[in-house]
Order: sequence, then structure tokens, then C-alpha cells
Amino acid sequence: PDLDPEELFSVWPASALDMGTVVASLLGAFGINGNVPSVLCEMKDPMEFPKAFKVAMCSVGGIYLAVMCAGYYGYGNFMQSDIVDSMSSFPVDQAEAFGNQFKEWTGP
Repeated sequence: PDLDPEELFSVWPASALDMGTVVASLLGAFGINGNVPSVLCEMKDPMEFPKAFKVAMCSVGGIYLAVMCAGYYGYGNFMQSDIVDSMSSFPVDQAEAFGNQFKEWTGP
């Protein structure tokens, strides 16, 4: 009863700077183009590379999407910058989540 879904979850980020960590993570995850020539040269059938690349990118993209959605569903807007902190402590209620520092949370 103390939860306000409008404050707990956001459809869009408040500013473009909020997307910085997400964009950096995605560029790191999908920025593998430097490895393409060496992989392509070692393949038994290089003509299969486009299919293998698409399957790999779709798989990684799906896994990233699932992890991001599950984390956001679980923690909402009070997710900490270090996910380990979010997993080690939880606020008692929404007021504590948004009103107190992470170190002052008293939940499980």
C-alpha cells in the first residue's frame, strides 16, 4: 500500500545523461568488430559467418534485455550504481528507498 508506481518506475530517463552507463555497457558488449577478421580467417566455412554473427548478436541482445528488465523490475528507480549493493540490502519501504542513503536502509 505504500508503493507509488509512478515514482518507483519511469518509462523514460529524466535526462540524456541517465543513459550514459547503459550506452557504455552496450558499446562494450557489442563492440567486437575488432575480432571479426581473426575469427573469419579461422572459420572452416567463412560463408557461414553472417549467420553465426546474427545468431550471436541476437542471443547476447536477448540475454542483456532479460537481465536489464529483471533488474529494473526488482529494484526500480532506487537501483544503486553498483548492482552488488542493490543485491546486498533492500529498503523497508518506498519512503526509505527515496528518503535515505543506501547505507541507512534497514530492510533485509
